[in-house]
Amino acid sequence: AFCDREDSLELLCNQINGDALLLSMFRVDAKPVTCPFKSPPFAVEYSKGHGDCGRDGEPPSRAESCTDDTRLVFRFQACPDIPGTEAAVEELECLATWKESSNHYLVGRLHHRMATTDEQRYRCFIYQKSDPHTYQLGQSGEATCNGLLSLNDGSRTIKLKRIEATHTKCKFPSWVTQHCHWKSLDYSHNYHFSHRNASLKVTSQIGETETKLMCHTIITEKANIARLVVHVVSGCEGGYRCMTIHKRDSHVIQMQQSAIFTDPNEACSSFNEESSYSSNTITMISGKLPGNKCPMEGRYSTIPSKQETQLDFAFGEEVGASSKCGHHTSLQSLYVGCAPSQDTMEFQTNCRTVPTTSYSCHGSWRENSTTYVVVSPVSRHSTDAHHYCFIFNQI
Repeated sequence: AFCDREDSLELLCNQINGDALLLSMFRVDAKPVTCPFKSPPFAVEYSKGHGDCGRDGEPPSRAESCTDDTRLVFRFQACPDIPGTEAAVEELECLATWKESSNHYLVGRLHHRMATTDEQRYRCFIYQKSDPHTYQLGQSGEATCNGLLSLNDGSRTIKLKRIEATHTKCKFPSWVTQHCHWKSLDYSHNYHFSHRNASLKVTSQIGETETKLMCHTIITEKANIARLVVHVVSGCEGGYRCMTIHKRDSHVIQMQQSAIFTDPNEACSSFNEESSYSSNTITMISGKLPGNKCPMEGRYSTIPSKQETQLDFAFGEEVGASSKCGHHTSLQSLYVGCAPSQDTMEFQTNCRTVPTTSYSCHGSWRENSTTYVVVSPVSRHSTDAHHYCFIFNQI
């Protein structure tokens, strides 16, 4: 081994020539960054030095967003008459960006079936935005940024041209976006509409983003119902859905969605919300849910059925109540919107030891002879649901 001994670090550094080889080092556990390519999806045109594949959109290679903004998925198509092209799916994880002189650089990690080592996954990109809707990239052939001084220096060049630019004119109905935050009735998901009213982010109860939806086309929009086509991204898979939104009350809406289609023109062509109403309807409530006047005001008494004179009733039943009133406790009466609380619904039983169970009304609507009421218990145990939907049929 041989080591130079110098009196100062400056003298040692002066021994490095200006044209000395630069070494690229990538932190393995680096936290990803937001990819710099805004507003996907993109049409992709690429070349490995033998001709441009995807010119004029044929065959249609694409780059699409993922739920996570730090990832972008490329879906390359092969051009039979151009060597070096092949059908492949590559997921780009963006790790770092910087600017050097007039050049913009990106370090990313590519995930695909042929990349099995770090040397095959890490790549450096030089890129520029040639117009408001187009990016041009040059990709290194190895896990280094050496020699990547211009777009033409890349072993693979890629052109990204934004598609669906017209969807920026599409917005969700104002009666939906008047509340930016919504929750599913069972509190399992949160729904957040952007301040521009064009996108919707769905997160789980623990805060993980599951789906992103972008308004694509308004099919019909009326005072209480709207049908539109949305672009959906879940993970790194995307497509188009037909969505129908019903305004049930000022703080209650219902949403229905079709299956995913690759063509936006097909999404609403065969979707029938009536056939999927029970299994594909999401009831959503606004983040701030005030009390509201209950419908069907009055006092109601139960009529025992012929088969069974007692009804199982567990609302508000306390430990030991069944031993005092028998194994079954029957519902005796229902008070709806009675003074002084017009936003309260009270269930009473035939057992004095079982306290009255009360619910606050928040919204209601009527379809034919059926009335739906969204309520919350006035008092509840920690394991009880936050909200319920009561259904009343007029007979």
